[in-house]
Amino acid sequence: MKTLILGFDSFDPKIFEELAGQNQLPNFEKFIEQGGYSQLEVCSPPQTEVSWTSIATGADPGGHGIFDFVHRDPATYIPFVSILAALYCENIFRGSSGDGLSRDRIMVAGNVPGAS
Repeated sequence: MKTLILGFDSFDPKIFEELAGQNQLPNFEKFIEQGGYSQLEVCSPPQTEVSWTSIATGADPGGHGIFDFVHRDPATYIPFVSILAALYCENIFRGSSGDGLSRDRIMVAGNVPGAS
């Protein structure tokens, strides 16, 4: 089975569904017809780093520790970009090498080097 996750920041499903209903998004409409579209519940707070980390890890902010755009080192309180901390936790893009699944990700706009 192949799975494709398309995610758009600031995506408004109501506008999308309206445009799709007017036949203005024919390629996306094909996904909808095949049952490949559903709305996701937004986590709280509804911010990019928090939401994408929740999607990737399957955990809420209390589980993955990302609550804002800025994360602080607990020992020094020195700030750094939150998404960098998320790269090193277990997520859907990093599985065990022996599970037989291949993964890839393309991050546009917020391109971040992958964790090694």
